[in-house]
Amino acid sequence: MARAQSACVSRFLNAAAVAGDRERPADGDDQPLSAERAAAPEPPAAAYVARKLTRFVGARHDGVQIITGRRHLQIPAMSRSAALPASLAYPAQASLSKLRVQLCYLWRHHKLADLAAPQTFTERVQTRKLFDRDLRLPLLTDKIAAKAFAADTLGPEWTVPTLWHGAILPETPPWPVPFVVKARHGCKQNAFVRTGAEDWDAVRAQSRRWMARRYGIWLDEWAYKDVPRGIVVEPFIGAGGQLPVDYKIYVFGGRAAYVQIHLERETAHRWLLFDRDLNPVSNDPNGDRPAFPASIHAMIAAAEALAADFDFLRCDFYDTDAGPHFGEFAVYPGSGLDPFDPVALDRAMGETWGAALSARDPATGSLRNSRQVGREIPPVQVPALLTANRVSAES
Repeated sequence: MARAQSACVSRFLNAAAVAGDRERPADGDDQPLSAERAAAPEPPAAAYVARKLTRFVGARHDGVQIITGRRHLQIPAMSRSAALPASLAYPAQASLSKLRVQLCYLWRHHKLADLAAPQTFTERVQTRKLFDRDLRLPLLTDKIAAKAFAADTLGPEWTVPTLWHGAILPETPPWPVPFVVKARHGCKQNAFVRTGAEDWDAVRAQSRRWMARRYGIWLDEWAYKDVPRGIVVEPFIGAGGQLPVDYKIYVFGGRAAYVQIHLERETAHRWLLFDRDLNPVSNDPNGDRPAFPASIHAMIAAAEALAADFDFLRCDFYDTDAGPHFGEFAVYPGSGLDPFDPVALDRAMGETWGAALSARDPATGSLRNSRQVGREIPPVQVPALLTANRVSAES
């Protein structure tokens, strides 16, 4: 019974994904769904999610009904979505999107998301995916546009130079090693060329796979839908061939509230969360107690400048020997599927986001007492203590 129900949920998920893809307009470089693609075997992600879901829905026949019950589907859209052109919304398949969101949320959090009255951070990420059609969000997910925005706001010294961008990587890489190849239109799509001995044909093949499909459809991450597909090449900015430490700053209503540190991303990836004053708020089972760079205060100020007119935005930075560098924006961190430890953090961060939403001016949609969209922001000055010794999280 469990195996049969797993297969049933898997087929339903796959059908939902294909239907969701089919109903979206095929604009730009997107092609209509072909007969071959429609008949293709289910994606591995669908089978994986189905296997996980079987454990939580108990392989019951009413498992899908629990999630598609009317009380979970009648969700009012956020006010700003009303101003969208009809071509940018997907009302016909809204229930499929909500179903996919709820299935994935159940898989990761062992419960359904309250989409009607979200309270936690991860629930608010789901409602942003489903209902928030702020037309600035796609620009923030476009790596080329995001970098231009950061350079214009903070100054060009804050951004990593672009060595090349285009659609097809050359047969032989002309750039000095080490460098990074990444997708313009997605996240977690990158390849590192550290020595030149890497298999370049394999890197090119990987980039072609990135180019073959839009990013974000499976997880209903709307902001990625219209980002032009492309490949970006940047210099590798880590020291000794190691990835730099990643500082992700959560900004609510123009004020940085949390700093997340990601450690050993290629080997034993883990993250820790700190409040604005750099006090630890997440559990630290490994006893890492990482040190902050002296540039952390400059990064916090830079994040607040970049996110000044958003109810929530995560701004990512790296600390290097040359100073802090902007990495990227995250409008749907972890797609709202990563659990927090402790779980209470999820609600605390959700309350902070809710307060920022409440501060919006109903007439304009802008944050009260914040800069207006398009207003020039003065460059953030890197403080003199950039070259000072590193300070610990306890100080």
